[in-house]
Amino acid sequence: EVDSGVTEHIPASMTNYVRTTGTSMIFTQPEYEQHLADGFFTLYGTKPKCWLGAPLRTKEGVIGVLAIQSYEDGPDFSDDDLKIIDSIVGTIAIAVERKQSEEALRDSEERHQKIFNSSSYAIMILDANGFLDCNEATLRLFGLDSKDEFIKLRPDHLSPPTQPDGLDSFKAANEKIAYAFKHGQNHFEWVHQRKNGEDFYADVSLTSFPLQGETQLQAIVQDITERKQAEEALIKSEEKFARLFQTSPNVLMISSLEEGRIIEVNDVGLKAIGLPKEELLNKTALE
Repeated sequence: EVDSGVTEHIPASMTNYVRTTGTSMIFTQPEYEQHLADGFFTLYGTKPKCWLGAPLRTKEGVIGVLAIQSYEDGPDFSDDDLKIIDSIVGTIAIAVERKQSEEALRDSEERHQKIFNSSSYAIMILDANGFLDCNEATLRLFGLDSKDEFIKLRPDHLSPPTQPDGLDSFKAANEKIAYAFKHGQNHFEWVHQRKNGEDFYADVSLTSFPLQGETQLQAIVQDITERKQAEEALIKSEEKFARLFQTSPNVLMISSLEEGRIIEVNDVGLKAIGLPKEELLNKTALE
């Protein structure tokens, strides 16, 4: 019987005594009954005729106890039995530790996979040779049918031939990826292209991470087309206002709401007032 549970679950037991002290022990029935009578142990389950326990020790400390119990009449466990158990608990401890590590890794991978698949952002994994994996949001974003279809593509296949600044998408994408591999991360705006040929602005975040001795990249892509369109519309509106402001035949001034200080004045206003613009700005109408 291998017990690797938490000590607090059984506060006064032979198993916890061995786990806490880190010492191999044999308890015969008379010894056990005396400990029960003294209140040192609490009975859990059936009372054994004889009990032997050895700590499972690793570099991190005691991770459990190997316990052997006898419920039949017969000779009690001996010191020789204890020596035999002590000679094998090291191997058992390594096996238990490895199993616990594998379970912890599996749990971690399952949690990561759930987060990966449930994210509303497009998340993809790639290495120096291309894409390795993606979540469902990635397929929706690019209008793809399956992960197999996605993995066959290169990053530049998900982009128009050139970026808005005129750079070749294939060359620029490779440079962005190389930078992330070298420096650990890269964050930038990009124009991607869906399977149907529709272009869209994207916010891209690349982060490198080690996995099984290799470096991979996690890419998170967010469609920011609406934000970019709003920004462009605002710029156009400001430019239109500036043109109307300067070309108006009337004297126009803009002043702050709180103090009434002049923030802007058009050319007609400068001519009418007869002062250079730098002298007029930041003054009130009374000054």
